[in-house]
Amino acid sequence: VTTACSQGNLNQCGCDREKHGYHTQEEGWKWGGCSADIKYGVEFSRRFVDAREIRKNARRLMNLHNNEAGRKILEERTKLECKCHGVSGSCTTRTCWITLPKFREIGYMLKERY
Repeated sequence: VTTACSQGNLNQCGCDREKHGYHTQEEGWKWGGCSADIKYGVEFSRRFVDAREIRKNARRLMNLHNNEAGRKILEERTKLECKCHGVSGSCTTRTCWITLPKFREIGYMLKERY
């Protein structure tokens, strides 16, 4: 869902607006591009995936725990990607954005931890 939002494929969401256009002169970079709106994706998954767990039993608790574990790994593994701008590749300014980890990377981390 988050990737679809960042690519403009869904009408109800888009890029993370909190991380667009912010500039730090001291560090020489600014937020730009289209940062993944992680918060939107996580909240969407809570409403959509967790909503299926309606029974009050141990399996429900396990599934909710597993869902949250996946969201936690995703949030921990987000990456800052940057692109340099400047004359002859001098990188006087960098434009940076947040990206999601690869699906396979999340799977490996879940397998390793749990």
